[in-house]
Amino acid sequence: MHKRGLSALLSVVMTLSILPALPASALESDEPFPYTLFAGSDEDGAITINADNVCLNGSVVTNGSIETAATNFNVNGQRIEHAQQPMVYAFGKLDDAYFDSDTVLTYESDYTVEDVNISLNTPIVSTGNISLNGNINLNTQLKAEEDILVSGGFCNANNAALISHHGDIYIESTNFGFAGLIYAPYGDIVIDSSSPSAANVIGIISEDPDDHHEDAGIYFYAVGAYNAEISTIDIAWSGSDVPATVDVLTATDGETYSVVTSVTDATTYAYPVGNDFVSTYFKVSYIVYPQTINIDRNIDKNVLM
Repeated sequence: MHKRGLSALLSVVMTLSILPALPASALESDEPFPYTLFAGSDEDGAITINADNVCLNGSVVTNGSIETAATNFNVNGQRIEHAQQPMVYAFGKLDDAYFDSDTVLTYESDYTVEDVNISLNTPIVSTGNISLNGNINLNTQLKAEEDILVSGGFCNANNAALISHHGDIYIESTNFGFAGLIYAPYGDIVIDSSSPSAANVIGIISEDPDDHHEDAGIYFYAVGAYNAEISTIDIAWSGSDVPATVDVLTATDGETYSVVTSVTDATTYAYPVGNDFVSTYFKVSYIVYPQTINIDRNIDKNVLM
């Protein structure tokens, strides 16, 4: 009976794309805002991003300094510190675009939610702070008079907005993917998504394969890392009985996989990464006779922004 051996690795991609999300009517008389990420503060660390791998598509500009602990910090655009650029104030435009409807929820105090899973689809306004802690799906706009804190396991945001009138915006999520607007004209923006890297997971001491598989001596591993120089995710695999040809599969939901390529007479593959790259799951698969190998590896790789 044909069995399929699997080794899966998760590419956890920290992607920050601050996209023009305002309706056309709100932008008719204006030039588009030219920066992907801008902080008007003149303090050190006005933009602070901590992650293993970061890719920002667009220009990153601040009147202060940019601080990052990333091993790979890739900016596909200008990177300018101490820019002495004026902040564009647009609270009226943002209110008209996002918060001028009967569906807006207004809180005359802090708005705090802590739960395993949080899903927000309705605009929220708070006269104090906004704090979200958990696994967060954000598909709406949030505005706080003071600080905004987003923390927890993961935060996925699509056409979202985080707007702080007078405070700071802190994002402390293990896995962070964001498309939309982050706006704090009087404060700082701090993104901390530094979870253990693949190197920390693997370490330098080899395990005994017999400790993890019923089939003594049968093992199969795959690992991956982002290569900022050539914009690829470099995947490598090894095992006790790897055939000449293996399949590399991808999925965006971690469930529905499709083969992107078959690799023959090699144990590596460079997956090209474009500007439209999103969080992607990878599997390396092959047929084993007669045993079944099914090994999952979730490798926490914070990347691409």
